[in-house]
Amino acid sequence: MITILQNKRISLPYIFNKYCFPMMKERFNGRILYYHILHNLHDSNHNLFSNKQLCENKLKLVEEYIKQEKFKNAHILSHERTSAAWPALHSVKIAANCLGSIGFYDFHLWMEDDAIIYDTDCDQWATILGSADVGLYRNTDKKQMINTAYFLSTPEFDHRILRILEEFHNDLDIRQNKGLFDNFKGGASTIEHLFWRAARKPVLLNPDHAMRHHPYVKHRRTGEEVRRWLRRTIPNISNEDIELTKQDFND
Repeated sequence: MITILQNKRISLPYIFNKYCFPMMKERFNGRILYYHILHNLHDSNHNLFSNKQLCENKLKLVEEYIKQEKFKNAHILSHERTSAAWPALHSVKIAANCLGSIGFYDFHLWMEDDAIIYDTDCDQWATILGSADVGLYRNTDKKQMINTAYFLSTPEFDHRILRILEEFHNDLDIRQNKGLFDNFKGGASTIEHLFWRAARKPVLLNPDHAMRHHPYVKHRRTGEEVRRWLRRTIPNISNEDIELTKQDFND
């Protein structure tokens, strides 16, 4: 199963749909369930950096792409709920709850809409994971976090993270629950630490198979670095599709 948590970006979800998903279908011997979980809301009151950078009109562009069937391989699940602590909270709950709604699956590939994965080892995940329940494209285990922008999980992990999230208030008031994380030593958000706590045995996947736009000081990845990765990694990708990324990040 594949889920992309989408809000206001169109380029990397479009490129994944056009190039990465067909490659995975060709390599996998079986059905792949693929969803865009669309957070169809502009939360103007939230101070999240990306929310400040991306205006409400970006939602209209996402809607246009859906109407034009530019995400034609994906099922679109749309909602308008938000959280004071983390706007994507309810999208994550929907993604993790797919186990209950669609039945069994072997693996769950998670992405946010500023990340992309082109993993040519996908047909070997059973061997690579072994007894692990999480595959990380960025080694953050020592930081006691899982980067929620791109990782691989199993149904067992999904069940645990859903239960952990449900234990909190509906809007996940981090300030009231901060004391629960007495072992948290990393610099990540409490949400990413929650994901780490849900994992029993993470394993490192090939980091070259994933990229994320991350315009911050630590682990900085600019839009131009994303475009270089796309040219280097995805065979036969068109210049037009690479340039589309400037709609979302032109740094």
